[in-house]
Amino acid sequence: MISSQLSTEFTNSTADNIKYGNLKKVYSIWICMNTPDKRQSNKQVADSIVEYSVKPTLLYPQDGKVDEIATGRYDLLTTIFINLNPEKTIKSENTLISMLSTLLSVNIESEEKKRVLKDKYGIAMSVELEREVSSMCNLSEAIEENGIEKGKTIAIYELVQSKDIIPKVGAEKLGI
Repeated sequence: MISSQLSTEFTNSTADNIKYGNLKKVYSIWICMNTPDKRQSNKQVADSIVEYSVKPTLLYPQDGKVDEIATGRYDLLTTIFINLNPEKTIKSENTLISMLSTLLSVNIESEEKKRVLKDKYGIAMSVELEREVSSMCNLSEAIEENGIEKGKTIAIYELVQSKDIIPKVGAEKLGI
């Protein structure tokens, strides 16, 4: 994302007019779905927003100070993880987490999502936004259906491998 600024932010790309100091900071935002409530160490994961950023660490010389040596733009990249578990973080105290959990839930129908987004979060439903919400609802349903089909295929494969059913019956069940 930083290097892509060459053609978008610096259109007259000659070495003379590209200044390192003119680069814009880049944020990479990851929405992580179905994160566990807690890690094995019992630390919270879901219902959190975590920022990772680059910072300098002076390795040599040992007696030097970072602020005297590291003068580059190390602050150009920040990654933010929004950790959701839609069915559990839908009532989060954090408005962004709660809203995204509602939007991305597979258990809430499209019309209900639109109503909640409008009433609870004040997001006015334009025709384009309604279309996008419906599209996202359909996407989550498609992902769920794909997972179910994959699970069915694996189950039938395992039944054939364990000789509980013959290959011909397995193929028929899968439509192949």
